[in-house]
Amino acid sequence: MESSGISTHDTELKIPDDFSFPFPPYKIQIDFMKTLFEALDRRKLGIFESPTGTGKSLSLLCGSLTWLERREQQRLKDLKSVVDGCNLEQEEIVAKEAKNWVVAQHAFRQRKEKVLKAIRELQFLESLIEQRKKCLQKRKQLKQTIEYSSKENRSERVVKDGSCVEDPLDELTSSLLNDEFGPEPYSDSEFSEDDDDGEEKEPEFHSLKVIFGSRTHSQLSQFVNELKKTLFASKITSTTLGSRQNLCVNAEVSRLKSLSLINERCLDLQKGSKGKKKTEGKKQKTCTGCPYFNQTAIQSLKNQILSEPMDIEELVHLAKKEKACAYYASRKASKEAQLILLPYNSILHLGTRDGIGLRIENSVVILDEAHNIVESISNMYSSSVSLTQLQESLKGLKTYTNRYMTRFNGKNLLKLKQITHILKSFIAFLNDVDVETPGAGRVFYVQEFISVTGVEALDLHSLYKYMIKSKLIFKLKGYLQLEAKQKMLEMELSISKPLPEAAESESTNRKSSAPGQVLLNFFEFLKSITRCSGSGRIIQDGKMLKFLLLNTVDSFSDVVNSARSIILAGGTIKPYEDVEDQLFYGAKDRISHFSCNHVIPDENLICLAVSHGSSSSPFDFTFKNRNSHQLVTIHYFKILEISAVVV
Repeated sequence: MESSGISTHDTELKIPDDFSFPFPPYKIQIDFMKTLFEALDRRKLGIFESPTGTGKSLSLLCGSLTWLERREQQRLKDLKSVVDGCNLEQEEIVAKEAKNWVVAQHAFRQRKEKVLKAIRELQFLESLIEQRKKCLQKRKQLKQTIEYSSKENRSERVVKDGSCVEDPLDELTSSLLNDEFGPEPYSDSEFSEDDDDGEEKEPEFHSLKVIFGSRTHSQLSQFVNELKKTLFASKITSTTLGSRQNLCVNAEVSRLKSLSLINERCLDLQKGSKGKKKTEGKKQKTCTGCPYFNQTAIQSLKNQILSEPMDIEELVHLAKKEKACAYYASRKASKEAQLILLPYNSILHLGTRDGIGLRIENSVVILDEAHNIVESISNMYSSSVSLTQLQESLKGLKTYTNRYMTRFNGKNLLKLKQITHILKSFIAFLNDVDVETPGAGRVFYVQEFISVTGVEALDLHSLYKYMIKSKLIFKLKGYLQLEAKQKMLEMELSISKPLPEAAESESTNRKSSAPGQVLLNFFEFLKSITRCSGSGRIIQDGKMLKFLLLNTVDSFSDVVNSARSIILAGGTIKPYEDVEDQLFYGAKDRISHFSCNHVIPDENLICLAVSHGSSSSPFDFTFKNRNSHQLVTIHYFKILEISAVVV
């Protein structure tokens, strides 16, 4: 909202004394929240250090949400002041009667456009606030709905509703004969990912949001529990975002191991619908389409998400109960939610952020447990591929190309031949490596490696986009696995008995190293060298190619430039210089720091080493004793003994 209103400058907020903290706060917690409030209001890049046990999560919550609430209230006041303080009819008359009417008319039109824009934004805000009130009124009703019922097994219902039982061999034959994994027409028109959920036109205004990221979903669950302790649980709307891998409730999709394959299968199911197809003169039932991709149910689930803070597990449970897609419902909810919770890898990675539809423009981004942010960014943009994986990818790609040779148009065939050429070039490069020679490993700049392997004439970025748009990985993996499975079933039927254990083991190994799966490694490597070519190096390590991201500034700069404010919070982040240079280089004038000691006074702390319990039995907390009942009992009585003498 800040970017599209009357003024580009915010009215500065007064730092409050009350942050609706659920307990009487310590002084360091008050200082933490006040410093946080000021950093958010002044669009700072904050680095906040607070030791474990000092109430960091609650301080982040209460400080940021108090600011969010007051900033939105101030925005309403500013807009109403602009709207109420103008008389367009009178100003138009004055402009017409002015001597220099050309200049006066131009100024009036600019003023009129700003006022009309303020009116639209005010209407947007008032409508949004009214929608939030309606959602929050449903809290009491929802509390009964999201209670866990461990006896329910909703996955069985998914199979019952989403499958049509037929002979397995007929089903596989149908998939191959119907060319479910065949190529689709490809065009070099402007690329757009086919991750559609009925995306609407981009709205003119967006609500101000606090986007909170932590390392794992379990930490986010703890954060949701902290949120429920505060008054903000009944005052603000929130949602938890995750990948399809975490949120999918369709057993047919969620059973896939790879996130990329889950994404592709989900999109493929959305395009399908239940019906009948003819296969070689006989009718066969086919069930495509996801039973959970129901817009009415998704809309209903979205409203329930906004009415009550819930973590991933609660969201998935509720989605199964409502038979609605949790992934798309949470995405829809994120457009209206004031607080968005998600793993910080989803914020840091541009592709993931775009995939889940997360907007960070003019939003507040808070990253908890931020001590390893730099390492996380480096790891997520690094990749590797081995000679064996490249060879299996090439073999699978050739099989797929030969199968559908008559179906490919010229552009499809050209792209596949170019990908084949890249695979052959990388394989030839690694084949020439003598692993027995000392110091055989080499380090390359990306452009140097592209030149050495002889693929500099190809547009790697275009090929990377083609692999996404054509769903090549999913189609290749699906086709080859179905073909292999069909051969195994034919063999079983021909001998009328199950395969020997050795044959089953061989089949399993073949499936685990399916070319479609290993092609994913090649795809990730190609993505790395096209997106981060200037910020990393390629290492040839024996028969392995590795891309390492060395400079995280470029990968994090889009977050720094887009977000209103960024807060890095953790127990230990020092030395600050390393974080500032690798994340905030070029924006150091916006950086602010906060650091505090523990809430426990130094005189109340003592550190002693206790080597044994009351019975002189040693404390051996190694892995082999982790389930020892005797050790737990000794530990328990030792704590009781110490507690009795501590005053």
